[in-house]
Amino acid sequence: MASLDTTPATDIVVVADDRGWLDALVAAQRWNHRVRGADSIALAVETSADRPTLIVVRPSDPAAAIDTLRGLGLDQPTLSVVLVARDVTVDLLRSAMLVGVGDVLTDGAPDDTRLWQEVLDAAQRLADQTAPVGDEPGKIVLCTSAVGAEGATSVACNLAVSLARSSRRVVLVEGDHRFGDVRETMGLLGATTGGKTTDRRFSSTWLGPYLHRHMASGVTVMLPPHELTTIEDFPSRTVVEALGVLQTRAEIIVVDAPFWVTETHRLPAFADLTLLISKDAPRHLAKARTAARVLKPYAPTTRLVISNYLDGRTPKRKDLAIALGLETIARLPDTAGLDAFAAEGTPIVVAEPTSGYAGAVGELAESVLAWSAPEQA
Repeated sequence: MASLDTTPATDIVVVADDRGWLDALVAAQRWNHRVRGADSIALAVETSADRPTLIVVRPSDPAAAIDTLRGLGLDQPTLSVVLVARDVTVDLLRSAMLVGVGDVLTDGAPDDTRLWQEVLDAAQRLADQTAPVGDEPGKIVLCTSAVGAEGATSVACNLAVSLARSSRRVVLVEGDHRFGDVRETMGLLGATTGGKTTDRRFSSTWLGPYLHRHMASGVTVMLPPHELTTIEDFPSRTVVEALGVLQTRAEIIVVDAPFWVTETHRLPAFADLTLLISKDAPRHLAKARTAARVLKPYAPTTRLVISNYLDGRTPKRKDLAIALGLETIARLPDTAGLDAFAAEGTPIVVAEPTSGYAGAVGELAESVLAWSAPEQA
């Protein structure tokens, strides 16, 4: 008979007001996880190590527990919370999800097989989300534009969410340490980060403070602190090392980077696919043509995404697109009337999943998943 793998995959920390229920639960360590108790939610969060940790909270007052969780912040990718309550109402579910609770389960006895199976399922999901992806490194998709305000950040954020919905493990990277607004678009304004990234050596552990989970989509977001460090003082090694580490933890890494970062750090050389985003107007496509010249050495792995597509109102669009020397992979419709969602920190594909823009981004995600670099001669 094959021996069982007894290596703990996830730490399960139980916080319960009923000490007898907690003791009985902790005593039932029959699974491939380490189970222990904690006296408070705050202590459970504070003592969570870098390894995946599932916190099971069974409070006598669920509303008070949710208030506590709101104050702690639950955006660490290696941390997940399950709330166990006797009466699970719609209002309770909504309040719990808004503070980052992953699951809300109906209460049961310590030996309740149904309850424990649901807890174990949540623990396994967390282990799967945080485990190395295997020998094959994650694919890097670079989103950039010749100038600002072309919609590159919107494309990157919404693409990352769409890719995550296809059961892919996705990391979205803010590539502009000076003026990037991925934080705003993803609603992570309150997210804290580690210290300055300049001249730091990256590792899986060291990346932790910069990674945050977008709860509505499951996307992990890497947010470097906003710094006014000049591009010359921000070493390419820092950027490349971070991407290398993320490739061991995600299947797809979507990078939102302005063109000056893209060009200086030669990011297309490391990307599996580069998306050059341009609005659908001659003057915008003309600027994209200049960027396309810079990207010419990477033409086999570069595609054009037309944002704010005007559906025939620009008669010279086809000629201009051909002049870029790039194949068009997607045409995204105008986001008029939808920009408010981004301002509120909700990607369009989450806020308006039936909109034309969300549908077009979904098709782009399918193209990205199906895309492979052409064979080099």
